[in-house]
Formats: sequence, structure tokens, C-alpha cells
Amino acid sequence: MFEYNYTVHLCVEHPSCAVALITDLLNITPKRSIGFGDVIQGGTPFKRTAVKTYWTCQLHDEQRLFSGTIKINDFLERQSSNLEKHREFFTRIMDEGGASYLRVEWFSISKTSSDQLDARTLWLLGKIRLGLQLDFSGPG
Repeated sequence: MFEYNYTVHLCVEHPSCAVALITDLLNITPKRSIGFGDVIQGGTPFKRTAVKTYWTCQLHDEQRLFSGTIKINDFLERQSSNLEKHREFFTRIMDEGGASYLRVEWFSISKTSSDQLDARTLWLLGKIRLGLQLDFSGPG
């Protein structure tokens, strides 16, 4: 009825952590990163010194997920389970003035779309020290 497409990215921001350290600790190749040390953007390494380190990785292979096929709560809960082993790292990032969060990009198919993020889903994210950023886009 109010279906939508969405993407989900794991994002890490930190005042001084090296991009390579985040990549090594998470054992995930970033889609985009910028900050201290070697930076990979679109697969091309280059050097840049930034005020803050930004690291991001899309958590699925599909260009977009469809809410009618994969419910957002189910996807977020599955990712929480997969990322739970990194709770200590996410806690450290937060304690050092950074942030770790899932960024959901929500693409409405019609003028109206809606969904509910369950308390359990939000609790699981909070338990492993992940915030949630929601970015909404309406139809063309």
C-alpha cells in the first residue's frame, strides 16, 4: 500500500581515526571514505587530510531494496545481528567523540509512503551503539 525502495549504509565518523583502521577492524571494504591516511573513493586511492574521518559502506549488493520484498525491520535486525561483534568498536568510536550509525535512504514510490520501525529493531541498534539516520526522497 505505501511501499518504497531503500538502501542501507553503515557509516562511521571519527575526529582522527584512520580510514584503514576502520576498514581493518570491521573487515568491510568501504564504498566511500575520506579522512586520515589513504582514502578510497570509487575504488581510486588518493591522499587527503580531512577535518574528520568519514567511512561508509552499503550493506547489500542490490542497488535498492523493495519494502514489499524485504521489510525494513527484518533487514535492520539482520544487520544488527551481523554487526553485533563490533559493539566494542562502535562504543569506542562514540566514547572518542565519533558516531556509528545506519543511514537509511528511503525512496518513496508514490506521494505517500510510511512504515514503522519496531521498538525491538531500535533497541537492537542501540544495544550495539548504532544510531539511525533517515533520508527521505519523494517521487521524481
